[in-house]
Amino acid sequence: MTALNFLLMEDMVSISMDTLSLSMENRMPYKFVSKFVHLPQMNCVICGTGNMLAIIHWIAYVQERMAANGIYQLNLLTSQRLKEFMKREVVNAELSTTIYQFGLSELDNNFHGYAYRSTNNFESEEIAYGIGVKPPEVFIENGTLNMELIGFDGNHIEESFIRIMEKQKERDDMLPEKVGIGGCVQLIILTRGGAITKTINVFDDFEEQYTFVCKQLKS
Repeated sequence: MTALNFLLMEDMVSISMDTLSLSMENRMPYKFVSKFVHLPQMNCVICGTGNMLAIIHWIAYVQERMAANGIYQLNLLTSQRLKEFMKREVVNAELSTTIYQFGLSELDNNFHGYAYRSTNNFESEEIAYGIGVKPPEVFIENGTLNMELIGFDGNHIEESFIRIMEKQKERDDMLPEKVGIGGCVQLIILTRGGAITKTINVFDDFEEQYTFVCKQLKS
């Protein structure tokens, strides 16, 4: 799976994700991959958690088979096609997969986001404005997401996303069944004027994971 954190507002969306992908067979580091893709012709970003191959295949399908001028049309087309598409992918209850799509609406010129979860038969779910964190467990207190624990500072977006994912990774590294957070922290900020994509952090164990990945790819 992965870490996915975002800030969705009417005039912008910021998304931060790690780059480590685990093997579906043994849950060990398998490769590094950029987990969000900017589609400037649609003013949209597609990303996801879970089966990374299924997510990559969906992005390729959108590029090859869809025409949209904003998130409104992309959401309509996704609602019509994603369920059938995912029947051809390896998506099961043991590894839930969620597609996220964010973008500028051609109707109201505001940013909107949608989630399509395997646990909900890939139905379209509109995402509320605000902050989203996944995995959320380290920020939950008394069964509720504690915004003070998240500590997001809109004036220091990069630093906030780095701090959030460092906490997520610290917790995940201690778990017997890991989500798998590692590699680098990548960030995309999409506004009405365009997009900025950059790497904002490299985890301390990157070299160790990179060496392991290279050995697996050679074998």
